[in-house]
Amino acid sequence: MRTYCLTYDAVDSEKYKKDPNYFREKIVNALKGLECENFHMPVATTIIFDHPFSDIDSLSLRFRIAMNSEIYFFLCLIGQSEKRPFLNQWINQKLSDEFDEFVSNT
Repeated sequence: MRTYCLTYDAVDSEKYKKDPNYFREKIVNALKGLECENFHMPVATTIIFDHPFSDIDSLSLRFRIAMNSEIYFFLCLIGQSEKRPFLNQWINQKLSDEFDEFVSNT
């Protein structure tokens, strides 16, 4: 399992203003469809997740196709680690808990 970091911004921010969960739901569904799991949201518009493979080019292309050019995004592979203590110090716990609930309901 490899850990990735996705940061994103909406191409059409009007959709975001009308429904703040629109892009979040679309992104989570796209990532779940690509076999991603173990989602974390340390800050708004950033999602940390796990994927079974380390082929970032393929994952990025498949994600871009799934999102249909609705967002600008940057995807990077995070170095391997059994635990993520370096992330825990920056996580906004309230935001992370709300996102965990959001993912489980999506």
